[in-house]
Order: sequence, then C-alpha cells, then structure tokens
Amino acid sequence: MPAIADKPEWTGKGKPSDEQKAAHQAAMQAKEDIDDSEDRIKEKKEKEENSRELKALKIKASRNQISLKNSLIKVPIKERVERRK
Repeated sequence: MPAIADKPEWTGKGKPSDEQKAAHQAAMQAKEDIDDSEDRIKEKKEKEENSRELKALKIKASRNQISLKNSLIKVPIKERVERRK
C-alpha cells in the first residue's frame, strides 16, 4: 500500500501569488513598451542622419554634374578659339 505523508513546510514557498504574477507581468510589459519606444527613437534618428547624408550626396552629385556640363561646354569654345588662331 502506498504511504501518505504530510508535505514538508518548505514546499510551495517561494512561489509567487497571483497578484505578484500580475504585477510582474505588468512590469515586464511596461519595460517592453519603453524598449520599443527607445528603439523607435533610435530608428528615427538613424533615418534623419541617413536623409541628411543622402541630401549631401545629392548636392555633391548635382555640383559635379554642373561642373561636368560646364567643362563640356568650355571645351568646344576653347577649340573654336584655337581653330580661329
């Protein structure tokens, strides 16, 4: 026959109550929300930096195109002047 014994006093202690579980879950959810908002802020800053870099590159490219156009225009003029001499 199986023996039935009383549970020791230490069993079951250390387990959180339902209220403690709910409080812990709420705290973890709040932490996730904060982490998400921090990640969103970081992403927004990165996008702003990338857009600034992109704008700078576009400006630089347009300046290079302008200088290229000017050099292409100036070359034929120089050739005309040299041909006249």
